[in-house]
Amino acid sequence: MNASVLKRSWPIAKEMTTTTVKFVLVAWGIILGILAVGLSIYAMSAQPEVSVADFATHAPRYWIGGWAIAITVVMLRSYVAIGYTRSEYYVGLAVAGVAMSLSAAAAMTVTLGLETGLYAVMGWDNSITDGGSSHLYAANSQLGLAFAETSVIYAGHMAAGILIGAIYNRIHNVVVATCLAVASYAFAALAEATVGSGWPGVIMGLTGQMEPSALTGVVGGALTVGAALTLGWFVIRHAPIRTKRA
Repeated sequence: MNASVLKRSWPIAKEMTTTTVKFVLVAWGIILGILAVGLSIYAMSAQPEVSVADFATHAPRYWIGGWAIAITVVMLRSYVAIGYTRSEYYVGLAVAGVAMSLSAAAAMTVTLGLETGLYAVMGWDNSITDGGSSHLYAANSQLGLAFAETSVIYAGHMAAGILIGAIYNRIHNVVVATCLAVASYAFAALAEATVGSGWPGVIMGLTGQMEPSALTGVVGGALTVGAALTLGWFVIRHAPIRTKRA
């Protein structure tokens, strides 16, 4: 990968980042609306004793992963058709994916902060419950750790999604591609494991594994994301696409 690839990938990264951040903001507004309604119903039936926003942090990882798969599969042909190389498209896509992951993490961190303030004003218990798995943060008020954790998780699912999309672009045998795609989800699971979240965190808790530190989680997560994106680049750079170059 050389400087010209990075330079030519910038318009793709800029366009996709603008679009994805707008999407995150719209999705965040919908999530806030759902949380407001749900919390209101919860408060009318009983005094809230657990964090509702903590549960909401789970959903974005899956739609970010789904977005990454879809955009990798659908848009590659279009960008190659107008003269971009596979590598240029991939770099732009990866930059946009990281931006999307970080913006979603920031949005959910703000949501946790808003809920913490509301619970404090109302005198409600803001305990965290996550099905037995751990967090890097012990309370929703630890917003820095919450941002670090959600960033790692969302980026892990994004990178795994891009790798899966690259596999479907490269391998046209659906059975083989699907088997490799399922195996590639391990990168998302590993990202969750580095911060002790999700079902990997549940397994770690049941087996008595030590809770990861913030440094271990962030470094391990960054390495996991980097490995998945690097592997995806090797997969997609020679993907067979029959189209005319503009």
